[in-house]
Amino acid sequence: MHCCRCFALQLVAVSLAAFALGGAEGQEFRIDTEIFIGEEKEPAAETLTIFSQGLVYDFLLSGQEEITMLDTVRGRFTLIDPARKVKCGLAVQEVLEQTLSLEAHAAESKDALFMFAAAPQFETKVEETMENGQPIVRLNLTARTMEYAVVARPTDRPEATHAFRYFADQFARLNALRPGNLPPGARLALNKALAERKLLPLEITRTIPPATPLGRKLVVRSRHLVNWSLSGEDRKKIDRAGTHLAKFESVSFEEYRTQSAKPAVKTAGK
Repeated sequence: MHCCRCFALQLVAVSLAAFALGGAEGQEFRIDTEIFIGEEKEPAAETLTIFSQGLVYDFLLSGQEEITMLDTVRGRFTLIDPARKVKCGLAVQEVLEQTLSLEAHAAESKDALFMFAAAPQFETKVEETMENGQPIVRLNLTARTMEYAVVARPTDRPEATHAFRYFADQFARLNALRPGNLPPGARLALNKALAERKLLPLEITRTIPPATPLGRKLVVRSRHLVNWSLSGEDRKKIDRAGTHLAKFESVSFEEYRTQSAKPAVKTAGK
């Protein structure tokens, strides 16, 4: 069993390296994301994700500010908390190992949702339509335990879909390590389905049915707006992140995680 797990780690690590070195280093674009809970009209969280020169900068714009940097070439995260003036470095490989351990734990869990999120089995349905003269793809991943309904748009920029999948996969694994979040397997399955069809999401709705007859379903919806150029303000944000990186004190991931109360909703759309 130990040897099988080592082989799995090596196989995924090779795949991650292939993604990182796949030509996305020169790609620059940004994605604005709003995340909604249930029928709420106002977003529960807002983020700005900037892709620039092999780096991804994810800015949490609502609530307690946080900047997460992903170096796709070196395979490394840096988490920055401007309020506490601390930073935390974490290798993508280390995140992978921790999430594999989480999935192994989930396999022995009695919680059906926790188990499913680690090793999901979805039925996939795809519908291609036109809206306002633009091609739209509706992608549904369904199972008794969870469902994704996605509105997406095809793109002729393979480097962008490549970069988005790498970012979304890595952030799904990282966010799985935050308290209160599920294993990343379900989101990884969605990312794979999007990438195989060269799609970028416009809207993602995740629905989790009630666990009991008197329970309530949990619906989280995210809206994504892609812009293919960076503004002067975007570059100022990148420069500011670099200044924080140079000046802030380094702490361990455990210290960073336990002292930062981050909303679990942030992970729903990423």
